[in-house]
Amino acid sequence: MERVVTISASYGAGGSIIGPCLAQTLDVPFLDRAVPARATSGDRGATESAVDEERTSSLIERIVATFANMPDAFAPGAAPAPARSPDEELRRETEARVRSFVAAHGAGVILGWGATVLLPEAFHVRLHGPVDRRILQAMRIEGLDREEAERRRQDTDRVRGQYLKRIHGRDVHDSSLFHLVLDSTALDLDAAVRLLASAATAYWDHRAQAPPATST
Repeated sequence: MERVVTISASYGAGGSIIGPCLAQTLDVPFLDRAVPARATSGDRGATESAVDEERTSSLIERIVATFANMPDAFAPGAAPAPARSPDEELRRETEARVRSFVAAHGAGVILGWGATVLLPEAFHVRLHGPVDRRILQAMRIEGLDREEAERRRQDTDRVRGQYLKRIHGRDVHDSSLFHLVLDSTALDLDAAVRLLASAATAYWDHRAQAPPATST
């Protein structure tokens, strides 16, 4: 059974800290929000902000650049490429990356990527909290003043909500997408990691003990 946790986190909810720490606690690999072209092995500091790779326009530009580097596809006599919208291309690309990660490891913690929608059998977590407390937590994590943290919050919450809506047609605030919705500003982040590790383990144990579904 695959042991995968997906995390969706609003700005200042501490996903940049909780995600890798949870993976370490569970002893599984970690896949960050950033695309693999940007190494996910800790070459950048923790950030709660939306990275460039999360922005739909930036990802679409990258996809267009990829096709531009494949001249044979546009050579005379070549079969026409199937018409797909940029959003559909993006969905296919991110799904391929997420599924490749799971297939390679059979376990992991995935932060972002719309993995909540892509991996229905995983344990799905949403990290959120009141705006004021998220801003304060982001100030501590990123070393910001309040004005800059608020600016980043507005931008990041918009970008992440737009991403899930455009690419997967789902509302990030729909609690039915998640097994656990946690106000991660109401306790320290170490405690949040311990809580999530316990909850994920209980979820996997319950699934392992559940009788197989029978067809009618």
